[in-house]
Amino acid sequence: MNEPGTHQPPGRGARSELADEASASRQSLRGARLLAREQAARSNAELRAVQRSLAAEVGAAIAGPSGLAGMLQRCAEAMARPLRAACAGIWTVSDAHVLTLRARAGECRFTRDHERVLVGSHKVGRIAQDLRPHLTNQLRADPLNTDPGWAKRNRLTAFAGYPLVVEGRLAGVMGIYATKPLPTQVLDAMDGVADMIATGIERKRVEKERRRLAALERQARAEADREIQETQAALSLALEDSYRFVSVVEGSSEFMGIATLERQLVFVNSAGQKLVGIHGPAAARRMTIFDHVFPEDHALAREVVAGAVADGQRTGEIRFRNVDTGKPIPVWANFFVLRDRQTDRPVALATVAHDLTQEKRDLELRERVLGIVSHDLRNPLNAIMMGASVLRREPRAPAGTIRVAERILSSAERMDAIIGDLLDLTKVRLGGGIEIKREPIDAHELSARIIDELRAGYPGREVRLSVDGDGNGRWDASRLEQVVSNLASNALQHGLQDQPVTVESRGNDEEWTLSVHNLGDPIAPDLLPYLFDPFRRGTGTGEHNDRGHLGLGLFIARAVVEAHGGTIEVTSRRGEGTRFSVRLPRFTGP
Repeated sequence: MNEPGTHQPPGRGARSELADEASASRQSLRGARLLAREQAARSNAELRAVQRSLAAEVGAAIAGPSGLAGMLQRCAEAMARPLRAACAGIWTVSDAHVLTLRARAGECRFTRDHERVLVGSHKVGRIAQDLRPHLTNQLRADPLNTDPGWAKRNRLTAFAGYPLVVEGRLAGVMGIYATKPLPTQVLDAMDGVADMIATGIERKRVEKERRRLAALERQARAEADREIQETQAALSLALEDSYRFVSVVEGSSEFMGIATLERQLVFVNSAGQKLVGIHGPAAARRMTIFDHVFPEDHALAREVVAGAVADGQRTGEIRFRNVDTGKPIPVWANFFVLRDRQTDRPVALATVAHDLTQEKRDLELRERVLGIVSHDLRNPLNAIMMGASVLRREPRAPAGTIRVAERILSSAERMDAIIGDLLDLTKVRLGGGIEIKREPIDAHELSARIIDELRAGYPGREVRLSVDGDGNGRWDASRLEQVVSNLASNALQHGLQDQPVTVESRGNDEEWTLSVHNLGDPIAPDLLPYLFDPFRRGTGTGEHNDRGHLGLGLFIARAVVEAHGGTIEVTSRRGEGTRFSVRLPRFTGP
């Protein structure tokens, strides 16, 4: 009850209580904020202390004199202590796709699954692939956990990892495992030393590589000095010996030269100097082997010389160069190694070369004459063939006369084929290649027609033909017939009589291929490089040998294929037989 003379407004007491409660709440909120700030400040202080401690220990490890393994081990131990990790590890890149565990610390032991981790797999490999740090407090449930059983046995629940990167290039990954959840600030602590560890790895790698290169350089210098001394002594002996037969060398009409293993000329005989335009021995000693080789043949010369050094000797045709005129000089050269008589070590290179200029001129003249004669023989031969054909079709001619006419016509047709081959040879060797006239044809049908003709000519032999795909294209029909006929005839002549010859005609969107295979003795390895040269004749094993041929079939087949922009190859192995493979682009132009 209010005292007399006083008046209390309605609800005033309730409002006062609410104000008091609000004030208390504000004070509690301010206290909570102050407490949070204090805790954050304490946490930041602890993080800075951890970072300083970790950076100090890692810096000491990197600056120490130990090698890479010792440095990384100290860094792993430094991570385990301040970050309260159950175990810590550092992986380095062993090759482009594998991380290798190089250091470990803590109470738990890593398993074999941790030793080598593929980049992109598991936690460590994913960090290496993405070049981004990672933290998880759900380690056991993580599908990328390297070894879930190991994590469970060691009661591990958290993992934090950080990539080690130097100038954008991955050097490795460092990671820690913990039995309690890890705060995100752990990554900040790892960030503070990641660059230091990565730089340390790179520095140790560079130091190791520098020591390795220095050792190799010392070894190379020692070997070079020894080889120079041995080479000089051997060269002195060789030159002393050379004076004994100098009269023979100087009297030779062949190029004869000696060079060091570094390709520096030391001697060229008088005939050799005249051939390549060298003016005196002093000028020769200022040149290398390649100075008198035609520039377009430098690559070939290097290959031949390297082969001679490796195998002891190489021979082959190459073009020298006259240093005065620059003109190429075709030669057949024999490069061989001169060896020390006592140690049998190579000490110098020698070259004996025969000038092929006159021989090539004579060959060109013979081929021109051959072409002219072959062309001129065509006219009388055509008259003989025409007369024999008319006589064979004469209805009143006696049977004997018809048989003679048929023999004349058959012989004339063989002569015509030989003349055609000789003319093709002349065109390829002197006229720049065989001309082709493209027209739409079906290569499958063409192959079938040629094979039918060969079956008739070889009644006792089996010739199998298989076709597949589209055989249409624009090629020279008559020339393509030559290719199919020459390759199939070659297989019949050289294959076993009781084994089939297999011909395959295949077409796809880009090309047509022809494969001709026969079983029999393999082609001699020393013959394979020259198999497509003219006048190369093998030894036929069938009843139809190649006595009636000049050995131009494969030469002409290759010329026709190359004129079409295609390729022809041969493989021959014992037990597998011989296979010729032709590829022609499917020409679709006009």
